Amino acid sequence: MGEQLPLLLETKPSPRSRRRWLQQTLAELCSEPVAVVVNDNRSSLLSIQRQGGLLTFRLHHMFLDADETVLRAAARFASRPDRHSRIIVDQFIEQHDHLITRPPRQASVRPAQGRAHDLQQVFDRINHDYFEDRIVAEIGFGEPGRPQHRRRRSIKLGSYDDTARRITIHPALDQQQVPLVFVEYIVFHEMLHQLYRPQRAGVALRFHGRDFQRAERAFAGRREAMAWYRRHLELLLRYKEQSATAAASRPRMVERS
Repeated sequence: MGEQLPLLLETKPSPRSRRRWLQQTLAELCSEPVAVVVNDNRSSLLSIQRQGGLLTFRLHHMFLDADETVLRAAARFASRPDRHSRIIVDQFIEQHDHLITRPPRQASVRPAQGRAHDLQQVFDRINHDYFEDRIVAEIGFGEPGRPQHRRRRSIKLGSYDDTARRITIHPALDQQQVPLVFVEYIVFHEMLHQLYRPQRAGVALRFHGRDFQRAERAFAGRREAMAWYRRHLELLLRYKEQSATAAASRPRMVERS
C-alpha cells in the first residue's frame, strides 16, 4: 500500500473562480473590458465578438486549462489576427480534442472499460490505497478525435473537470503496449487535482504547485512510470484513433465578429 496522503482540501475548486481568472487575464492582455462565456460546444470552440465597447470571448471549457502562451495568442487574434496566433490556438485544441463532447456511446459500452485497461478498477484501487476512498469522481477514456493531419508533437494524457468531477484519460493509453503502472500514475495525477487548488502566479494559473508536486511523489510506481514514458513517448505521439467518430467534420476553431 502506498503512502497515505493528507487531505488538505475536501471541496472542489470553484469553476466560477477559474472563469473569473480567465476573464481578468484576457482583460489584462487585451487592455480593454472583456467578458468570458465558457461552454461545451462541439464546433465553435473559440469565438470573439466586440460590441458596445465590450470584447466577448466564448470559449470551450478546455481553455480553462490554457497557459499564458495560448491566452496571449487568443488575445492577439482578437485585435490583430495573424497566422502564428491561429496556429498556437489550433495546436492547443488538437491536444485537447478528446475533451470535446461527442455523440453518446451505445449503452452497452462502459466508458471506463477499454480494450486494454479498465479505468474504474484502476481508480478504485488507487482511491483505496492512497486516498482512503475519499475521492469522488467519474472516470473514462476520452472519445477518439479527428485524424491527425500532421505529426503530433505533444499530447495531454489526462484531465480533471472540476464541475463534473470527471477524470478523462486520453485513449492513447488504452493500448496493450502501455503498462498498467503508467496508466495508474496518470490516473493518480488527475485524482490529486480534486485536493489541490490551482495557484495564481502573475497572470498565469499554476495547476501543479509545490504541494501538488510533493503529493505526486508519493505514488510508489512513479519512477518506473516516468522511465517508461521517456522511452516510449513516440508510441503515444504516433497513436491514431480508430473510430467512426474520427471522420467527423473538423470543428470551427476560431470565429471573430
